[in-house]
Amino acid sequence: MRPTYANVRRHGSPALPKILAKLPEADTGFPDLLTMLSMNSKQGSALVDALLEGEWLGVLELGDKEEEREHWIVRKVIR
Repeated sequence: MRPTYANVRRHGSPALPKILAKLPEADTGFPDLLTMLSMNSKQGSALVDALLEGEWLGVLELGDKEEEREHWIVRKVIR
């Protein structure tokens, strides 16, 4: 399956398109993404779920995933 916005809307959670809209083209740290999305650290687990879903759909890459989420690097793959 090629990553497309149609697939994201069809198969992804409603939060995923909002995350993709805010995510810049450059690599972004997890804490910076929380700030961009106006979320606090308590809401981080919902963000983690959406990011993992985005990775599964092929629209995001997560770097340093073996580390704590505060060290994750998020990269938008879909353009």
